[in-house]
Amino acid sequence: MGLDIRVADPRAVDPAKMIVEGRQTENAVNVAHALVGLFGPLAVDFGEAGWLVVDGTRPVAALRMEISDRLLKVQKEMEQRLGPMTDLFNDLFNRKKPR
Repeated sequence: MGLDIRVADPRAVDPAKMIVEGRQTENAVNVAHALVGLFGPLAVDFGEAGWLVVDGTRPVAALRMEISDRLLKVQKEMEQRLGPMTDLFNDLFNRKKPR
C-alpha cells in the first residue's frame, strides 16, 4: 500500500520551503518517498537520529528500518547517559526516612 501525492503544478511548489511535521516516523518516510516522484531526492530531518536521504532507490521498508535502527541507538545512548542519575534517584528513594 503506497501513498500517492499529487499537485496541479509541481513547478509552483518550492520543496525548500516545505515543512512536513508529524509524530510518526513511518508517515514521514512515506511522505518523503511519495514526494520524490514530484521533486526528486529529499532529505528528512529526524532530529537526534540525523538526516535520512530519500531518493527513490531504496524501498520504504529499508528506509523505515534504517531510521528505526538509528532511533533505537539514540534511545540506548540516552539510557546510558541517564543511568547514573537513575541510580542516584533510586538510592535517594530507597533510603530510610529518619523518624
